[in-house]
Amino acid sequence: MAEEAQLNHSTERCKGSSHIKYVEFMVESHTDHLKQKDRSL
Repeated sequence: MAEEAQLNHSTERCKGSSHIKYVEFMVESHTDHLKQKDRSL
């Protein structure tokens, strides 16, 4: 049981950092998209 809890804890930590990475990626791709839109105008 303790092992499982530890596993869950590390997955939560991983999820947290990957969520930040995901948000950064989304923001980056969004700004890239806007830049491309500006270029096409």
